[in-house]
Amino acid sequence: MGWKELELCPLHDYGCNAQQIRTSSMSFSMRGTIHYNLCQAGKLFWKTLLGFFELTDSMKIAWGITGSGDLLPETITVMKEVVNLDSRPKLYIFLSKAARQVVKWYGLSRELESLSSKIFQEVDANTTEPFYYLPGALQLRKFDFFLICPATANTVAKVVNGIADTLITNSVAQATKANVPTYILPVDQTEGKITTKLPSGQKLELEIRQTDLDNVHGLSSMKSIHILHNPSEIKAIITSTAHQSS
Repeated sequence: MGWKELELCPLHDYGCNAQQIRTSSMSFSMRGTIHYNLCQAGKLFWKTLLGFFELTDSMKIAWGITGSGDLLPETITVMKEVVNLDSRPKLYIFLSKAARQVVKWYGLSRELESLSSKIFQEVDANTTEPFYYLPGALQLRKFDFFLICPATANTVAKVVNGIADTLITNSVAQATKANVPTYILPVDQTEGKITTKLPSGQKLELEIRQTDLDNVHGLSSMKSIHILHNPSEIKAIITSTAHQSS
């Protein structure tokens, strides 16, 4: 049998052009199986995409969490108050690879789940599990603002130096290109010694490096980026954003 064009799936029914492939020596049953599988894949793709462009009147916040246990419990406490504000903001929570481990170490998984059903874990600089294209959503201004809290010194250093090789740093890059307000709370922004708490509850004293302080200073001069000093500031940001939208 010579080469033939076989239309495999009417993807145009879901919003795009039908795709064709060339095949040879393929049984009818095999063609049917491929046709069915591609149809199912097409449906899943567009179902995911429609979720990505979900329409809602509620305020939508993209909340990125990096691999810092410091200030994470305090941030979650504030977020419990946030979801009950009059504006009823909708949280989309994005965990970096390190944050996923830290959340487990501190036993905060259920706390996050109580805040939102939309929790996404980093796969690479563009995608998550379950699938969500955060950098693209921020470019298209699908969120009222982007919050990174807490932000590790590593994340801050990458953002300041234009490195966008993780989900959070790439999302910051795309958000700022679209002038989406981006609020970052660096954990290492106070000169001198700080005391943090380990997952065991034990206290640990650390001295902040000058290079980390310099990076926070650099962050403050970047367009569309605003530095937070305490998680309690988040409520005022949401109230202000709600007033601007009304």
